[in-house]
Amino acid sequence: MQAECLRSAAEKMSRSDSRIVLALDHDQGGQMIAAQIREALGSMSLPIIEHYPPNKGSDWNDVLLDRRKCDGTTLQLG
Repeated sequence: MQAECLRSAAEKMSRSDSRIVLALDHDQGGQMIAAQIREALGSMSLPIIEHYPPNKGSDWNDVLLDRRKCDGTTLQLG
């Protein structure tokens, strides 16, 4: 992770309602990167919101694939 890049990007978020939203894997790696980001941005006043998939050990791609299996839809990007 490049802490300087994160801080530089966060400094450009000038709106009073700005926040950092993290969509992380629900595993030890996801928790570790969240901690590193919180540490890198700790001196800033931006709220950091963490979102994890509901099932431990899963990632957001797993959630999308499961949803697709359930409703038979195809996700189209772009």
